[in-house]
Amino acid sequence: MNTGRRIFVGAVALMGLMVGFLAEEHFRGKWELESWKAQMAAQGEKFTIEGLLMPPPATEDNSFFDLLQAGSQLGANSQVSLMMPPGMRLVMPGKFILATTLIEWEGSQFAGGRNKTTKVTWKFFADELQKIAEPLSEVREALKKPAFDANLDYRMGSIFSCPISRL
Repeated sequence: MNTGRRIFVGAVALMGLMVGFLAEEHFRGKWELESWKAQMAAQGEKFTIEGLLMPPPATEDNSFFDLLQAGSQLGANSQVSLMMPPGMRLVMPGKFILATTLIEWEGSQFAGGRNKTTKVTWKFFADELQKIAEPLSEVREALKKPAFDANLDYRMGSIFSCPISRL
């Protein structure tokens, strides 16, 4: 046998060994995965979306839709969100003023098609909150219910997994 033929046979044998190794690893991986899944299923692990879903709460216990409705009524008085006191105001690094110690603060007000800044006091803010007292009490009542479920269909997947062109 000449040298060229020996090299060719050696290369073919080496390629055959590599293909055989990859095929064996491919099937061994599938077999190991199936074995592991069967073992975990025997221990009670769930591998389907239906198996992981909690049973839906009773309609009278679900506060999601009540809270959504009450929250939409809060937006009727948009002035409150513009008058909110700051949580805390930085004075210098490491120093701040708590909102509860403020007597008045800057609030923006939308008037005449442009924003203007006004001084807001606790009395004025309380008067504006009084205008939305009923929706706020509805929010409090909705939050007392034990469940909060939006009835999402988890089988549909995520919007992040679909192509951008479909968004």
